Amino acid sequence: MTGKKENVIVVIGIFLTFLFSTAFAGNEGFTQEDRERLIRLETTLQVFMEQVDKRFQQVDARFAELREDVNKRFEQVDRRFEQVDAR
Repeated sequence: MTGKKENVIVVIGIFLTFLFSTAFAGNEGFTQEDRERLIRLETTLQVFMEQVDKRFQQVDARFAELREDVNKRFEQVDRRFEQVDAR
């Protein structure tokens, strides 16, 4: 997952470098190539965000499973205490 974050950071860094270099050069507006780069950047970021969201959903599901397992174990322990107390 860190590899993807690094890729996104590199893409953003390249984009910002490009943006500032054209701003200081005095160019006005975006060229067709600039627009295509922005579209590719947007697509890359969208895919990355979807992957991160999916991963968080998987983590949330795993926490829910763990919570259920812990609750079941506490129920078992409570029943065992009740059995010992009944004796």
